Amino acid sequence: MGRGHEIIKKTNQIKTNLCIKRWLMETNNYLKQLIEISERKLDLLMEIYSLTLEQNEAIKAGRFDEVERLIGQKQSRMDLIDKLDEQFLYNAQKLKDQFSVDSLERLADFNLSGAKELKEIVVKINEQLKSIKQLDDENTGIIKKEMEETGETINHANTFKQAARAYNPVTPETPSYFFDRKK
Repeated sequence: MGRGHEIIKKTNQIKTNLCIKRWLMETNNYLKQLIEISERKLDLLMEIYSLTLEQNEAIKAGRFDEVERLIGQKQSRMDLIDKLDEQFLYNAQKLKDQFSVDSLERLADFNLSGAKELKEIVVKINEQLKSIKQLDDENTGIIKKEMEETGETINHANTFKQAARAYNPVTPETPSYFFDRKK
């Protein structure tokens, strides 16, 4: 019975080792996915920042047709980021479930390979988002100012038209329907 018990013990140990290896592979795969997704998001955010700079220049130059084109390009990148965020959330939840943690920041407690790299990328993403927001706020301010000035110009033009009508009333041209007829 001793030999059979040793075989069962050894078999269980092998199964446990395989489970641990599989668990580690899954963990590494989730981390790898999170890093790749975050790097791609950072690249897209850098493109958005560049487009926002171009948008700023176009706004200042009054090229509003170009502004509209740039907004469309930015939107297409934001749509891609939304899809990446969905993938990130899925992988992050799987990783958090594996470690029974409620935040990715707690992964640092486990000294996982790649956790530090992921955290650094997320910090860069947040910095890039702040830069984009700052520039977007500036663009919004410029556009609002332009709209106010345009609104004032339109109001002045309407006031001028009203004054012109008051001093120079337009007389409608009415055709003469009555003719003198001699009888």
